[in-house]
Amino acid sequence: MEDVAALLPITMICELFGIPEPDRRHCYELANRLIGRDDPDITPDPNEGDPLADTFGYATKLRREKLENPGEDLATVLVRGQLEGKPVDDMIFGTYVVMMIVAGTETTRTVTTNGMLRLIQHPEQRRELVDDPSLIPQAIEEMLRFDPAVHHFRRTATRDTEIREVPIRAGQKLVLWYGSGNRDDEVFDDPHRFDIHRANAKDHLAFGIGQHFCLGATLARLQLRSIFGEVLRRIPDMELESEPRRLRSNFINGVKEMRVRFRPSG
Repeated sequence: MEDVAALLPITMICELFGIPEPDRRHCYELANRLIGRDDPDITPDPNEGDPLADTFGYATKLRREKLENPGEDLATVLVRGQLEGKPVDDMIFGTYVVMMIVAGTETTRTVTTNGMLRLIQHPEQRRELVDDPSLIPQAIEEMLRFDPAVHHFRRTATRDTEIREVPIRAGQKLVLWYGSGNRDDEVFDDPHRFDIHRANAKDHLAFGIGQHFCLGATLARLQLRSIFGEVLRRIPDMELESEPRRLRSNFINGVKEMRVRFRPSG
């Protein structure tokens, strides 16, 4: 998890956002704490420290640094910008940093780990990808469908409506379960089967829909193609050393440790 899956996403986001290299490990740990608040391995004492406050504290420091020493990065663009005619303040900037280091790193590393787990469990499909890397983009869509990184989001109904004869009033809270949507048997045949050849795998909702569609979907797909292309080429025989240890979270469909073994090659 830490040695392979997490490296590219955190490096990529930090590069784009202009976060100095010495700070990147700190950002990785902040992201872990933000999504692992309910996991005793990551947060032994939930009353000790507040990862959200710590992340906002770091974001405030980063914003001031970019105002004083602007660079060619997204953080500089943001601190110089305006939102609805108002300058981007510490609160807006901090919220954006939280979104970037969680949504931009945890999700991709989670799909990487879960996707590799499915390929280990389906060695015949993994062999197809090793023999024909052109199948990897299609396989990634099935990974996103089968194991979406996020369990759920909550939304608020803006008007009265009805879904499947269930009345919903304006202002009511709704929970969207991505795992359920991605295994809808009216959309996907045999939805509980992992199949890298699934023709309509890209109909999944792992990236959301409409105005809530993921800002980084293209970047995530690019990173996943890069990671799996290299891992399958370099380590075609990866196997589990022990059962993966899953993250205790009702939000992220994460794995906190997945020990593997493989035969080194030249």
